[in-house]
Amino acid sequence: MSECSVKDCGKPVFGNGLCNMHYSRLRRHGNLDASRAKDWGRRSEHPLYNAWRELVRKKQKSRSAVWDDFWKFVSDVGERPSERHGLSRRDDTKPFGPDNFYWREKISVIEGGESRREYYARYQREYRLLHPERALKYEMKRRFGLPEGEYEAMLARQNGCCNICKKPETASGKGRPKNLAVDHCHATGKVRSLLCSACNTMIGQAKDDPSILRAAIEYLKHHSENTNEISQGEHQHAD
Repeated sequence: MSECSVKDCGKPVFGNGLCNMHYSRLRRHGNLDASRAKDWGRRSEHPLYNAWRELVRKKQKSRSAVWDDFWKFVSDVGERPSERHGLSRRDDTKPFGPDNFYWREKISVIEGGESRREYYARYQREYRLLHPERALKYEMKRRFGLPEGEYEAMLARQNGCCNICKKPETASGKGRPKNLAVDHCHATGKVRSLLCSACNTMIGQAKDDPSILRAAIEYLKHHSENTNEISQGEHQHAD
């Protein structure tokens, strides 16, 4: 049986005078050079290898080039505190690097028998409870297009109160007071102001139709006047 034509290989020929390994390497990379670093085995067994690989594969535009060197990365980040910790940036405007990282404990990890969809839903719930201010900023941008800080500015202009009843929110949810709702025009999407849950529901039930609200006002005035007349008549009869 003939041997691979690569010097000192000694493996049997698979195709084109090459063994299976060298033949596959040539097909895949166009040359016979080893694609893995000589220390690959030691790196792949290192406890930080997966964390480094994730940065290299998924964070190419948001990491420092000095961390292309695995052992430089290991030297900079030190020992992982626990399996529940992952790398995060101190400053999100700058790339991962020796001066811009910290170990952050993960909110949750996937549990046995839990699907990734179930895990993701639980993660989102737990994240919102731990970081309500971040969740609020995300929702304001996603749902209403409000830039960062605009909700807080509107809240300050309204003195923290509903723009209709002029009272603070009294409803609560998930063990804490609710935020004032962002009222917007359903036809144009334009944000109008912040309302409490009761006033926001009232506007919604009226279908944004002023004539319905005017009719409701007249209805209440009419029945209020009748109630006063009845009350006065009963008082006179008692005398």
